[in-house]
Amino acid sequence: MAERFPEECFIDLVEDVVGKIQGEVEVRTLEAVGSTVRSLVKECPDASVEPAGQSAEGRPIEVIKLGDGPISVLFLGTPHPAEIVGSLAIEALIHALASDGPLRRAFDLCTFLFIPVCDPDGYWLNEPWFRLESNPVNHLLYQYRPSFPEQAIWSYPAKYKRFVANAPSPECRALMRVIDTYRPAYVDEIHNGEIISCFASSSQSEPELTAYLAKLASNLGVGFRDVYEPHTAAMAYDRKAAEGDACPEAGMGSGTGTYEYVNRVRPGSDWFCFEVPLWKLEDVVNRRREPTDWKLQDVKEHSITMRERSYFSMAEHLPGLRAHREAQNHAPVQRLLRAVGERFGRMSREAFEDERNKLRECEDRHATVHEVFLSIGLWVFYQDRNLGMLWRAADFLRMEGVKSDLKGLIEADMSYLMKECEPIPLVELVRAEVAAALISMKMSLNRLMNFVTD
Repeated sequence: MAERFPEECFIDLVEDVVGKIQGEVEVRTLEAVGSTVRSLVKECPDASVEPAGQSAEGRPIEVIKLGDGPISVLFLGTPHPAEIVGSLAIEALIHALASDGPLRRAFDLCTFLFIPVCDPDGYWLNEPWFRLESNPVNHLLYQYRPSFPEQAIWSYPAKYKRFVANAPSPECRALMRVIDTYRPAYVDEIHNGEIISCFASSSQSEPELTAYLAKLASNLGVGFRDVYEPHTAAMAYDRKAAEGDACPEAGMGSGTGTYEYVNRVRPGSDWFCFEVPLWKLEDVVNRRREPTDWKLQDVKEHSITMRERSYFSMAEHLPGLRAHREAQNHAPVQRLLRAVGERFGRMSREAFEDERNKLRECEDRHATVHEVFLSIGLWVFYQDRNLGMLWRAADFLRMEGVKSDLKGLIEADMSYLMKECEPIPLVELVRAEVAAALISMKMSLNRLMNFVTD
């Protein structure tokens, strides 16, 4: 079979398209996203907007259709509602495909489908931090990440051995309608992280793709981990069983992901995700292997103490927020509390004691810069997402004492990252996502054409 990675002339075309993405890029409100996309559609005679479904709170979920070729390709923006690069990248892709003749001709067999915002309720909850300075504290105070049963891209129906799930969220049902109707041959979920290095997940694995994505990451000033196999519920079940879990289905969550579902509808479909961060830590990347003044055991102990303190703060404030007289009839507050409650339910005080017991096995040496980042930066940031959602619920309920306690803890925990993090310009993130999308989509189209002609 012929090589799938695009020829040099197509890569040159992509660089030309990406180079035209210029100027300031701003995160838009949900209303502004809809207005911008409709303006783009009006400029293109073969584009249309179709309803896909509604969110849990009744907001419309729409799919933009461009072209009418026999091969459908689907782009999912903001698959998690705080991952705002996706909607911006989709705007840029629609504009490029509608206005660039050579690019459009390279995909003349395609029908393009775009869902700029997969979870409009969650996206709306994240809007306040769009207007604030981009830093870890502001992000944690206003970011919302749904519980697994409410995630648009991870609650598809699934059945594998003893694991059965059939309760897709309203947002997931909207995605299912689009997938069932158009049976896409290629799906790109445009995710972004916050402070991690770049990585990708793809059904296509070639060294040239890995090298290209690593170059995109380098252009952003961040590292690149690898291209991973797409995750599935079946993989999770088998891994848990192999580790000796007698009841793997018990902790499996609420369903499966887009890759597994789209391949059930259309076997052999490609799936792609390139994840970029919002911030870079240039000093951490450049000095990652250098020793610090911290002893490794001390930095791990400090990390345990910080995360344990966060855990106890959740344990203290979650019941009071749930019991507040206004909470029961406040949909955003309930959404936030369900998200925190699910994650808190998977945590235990004993886990911190287990970590402390293992410190005796810790090497007697100084921690590297990267180990300090992981211990008191990344791991604490992930856990403090829960504190931020509790703070947001307290803000809605005007519980000033709770707000003060939670904000003070978040600010203390984020003191390290606040010094190290530097925002990456959104225009650079959009360029990287558009380039990755066009290259991986062309690889998928090449595979299909090779399959027909070989």
